[in-house]
Amino acid sequence: MDPTQILLVLLLLADPSAQPAADAVRVRLQDTADSAKIPVRFVVGPEAMAQLKAAGISDADLLAGPSVGDAFTKAAPRTAVVRLERRLSGGNVVVESQVWVAGRHESHVAIADSKATEPVESTARGLGQILTPWLTDGAVQDTAMSDQAVARLADDLKWREVLETPATGTPRNGYYRVLALVRLKRQAEAETSLTALRAAHPNHVLTRAAEALVHPAATPAEVDINNAKPADDGGNVLR
Repeated sequence: MDPTQILLVLLLLADPSAQPAADAVRVRLQDTADSAKIPVRFVVGPEAMAQLKAAGISDADLLAGPSVGDAFTKAAPRTAVVRLERRLSGGNVVVESQVWVAGRHESHVAIADSKATEPVESTARGLGQILTPWLTDGAVQDTAMSDQAVARLADDLKWREVLETPATGTPRNGYYRVLALVRLKRQAEAETSLTALRAAHPNHVLTRAAEALVHPAATPAEVDINNAKPADDGGNVLR
């Protein structure tokens, strides 16, 4: 599996007491992703914060306002950021969640009801409702957008930029990658990309088109049999 195709959920904890809620959220989202056959990876607690810090974002930046998280997830549409904070309010346990996904911000508050001392399940349900559309549809939309971007780059003859875009695994994306490698005269890499495209989409029309790019002589020209002229073997030459 190409790592660029995996969705990433960063679960930030305001303090360790939010860990049970994070665990419940992870289980619910994993079940949803498994049902939709969407690969997803969860990073929780200090490791999640470390990933954000590597991108130049601190917890204080997120708390200052939603714009930083919005900009981050807009630039990284395969990543969702969730911040969980557990606190006491009026004698009740409250879990407040902040979610940044696909360039937008949403919040959720769960309060323990009379049947539970911790609002773990209600937190999981609420965040499941917020993130399920992204889990199940976001990957498909992102792939389509990426393929459209690659097509525009190819139209502009920006071959190196084509190769710098994430590989989506679609026939269209594979074709444009082969095309870019051929135009850049990187024949060995074009052969490798063609082999991968054949393995993934053996009968697709764009695979055949890619084959014609890499091996033009292997694709015979179309011939009108009814109007084809016989080859001249020299027999018609006046002697």
